[in-house]
Amino acid sequence: MDASSPSDPATPLGSLPLDDLHSRCEAQLAAFQQSRDNRQDSRSCEEILRRAANRDEAAFERLWLISIPLVRKLCPARCRPDLDDLQQEVAINLLRKFRHLTSPYQARSFAEYRTYLHTTVFHTCLKMPRQSPNIALEALRFEPGQAATDTVMRHAFYERCLVLLPDELHREAFRRRFVLDEDPETIAAALRDRDASLTIKVVYRLIERSIKLLAKLPEVGDMLESDGGNAL
Repeated sequence: MDASSPSDPATPLGSLPLDDLHSRCEAQLAAFQQSRDNRQDSRSCEEILRRAANRDEAAFERLWLISIPLVRKLCPARCRPDLDDLQQEVAINLLRKFRHLTSPYQARSFAEYRTYLHTTVFHTCLKMPRQSPNIALEALRFEPGQAATDTVMRHAFYERCLVLLPDELHREAFRRRFVLDEDPETIAAALRDRDASLTIKVVYRLIERSIKLLAKLPEVGDMLESDGGNAL
């Protein structure tokens, strides 16, 4: 029998699965909220942060899940009416910074990350337009009758887009809409077992946000240019 197990506090954090790290981090954040003690253990949160900064896609998704309540709490009063849009813009900005080719985010401590997140939320709010631009929901749709090579190229493009989206729900809504060509009503029904509050309107917003996020990523722009601008 091993001297330690994933649930053993003595288990090295680097060997823990993300599920365990996420649970420990949530507990550490809850303890900090109660005590407000800066000496509160945050090592599990920092391990998730470290993995995310090392381009671990799954770790970035967990980091974002941990960050959402902080974003919503830190949202300035002027942006509260657009809180959902602010949250999505912050996700875009974090994703861009963590994947920046020349100066990606450097993980030092979770306390420092919280400060960086606070600054990102504040500046994102200042830069947000009062009304988001309209985005065509059909912008990424397959057109029937395309040449086989074009279809293969577009499938490859969509697969890369899925990797770039920040969480599972956005990825699944995107995949069903643009890869499987399902309508929003079908998507809402298929995903409702994951979230009972999911409506057709919410699905539309998920797709809108996914397109908005992807359109701002330099990597997507490079892929579009290499494809002659035909993928969008």
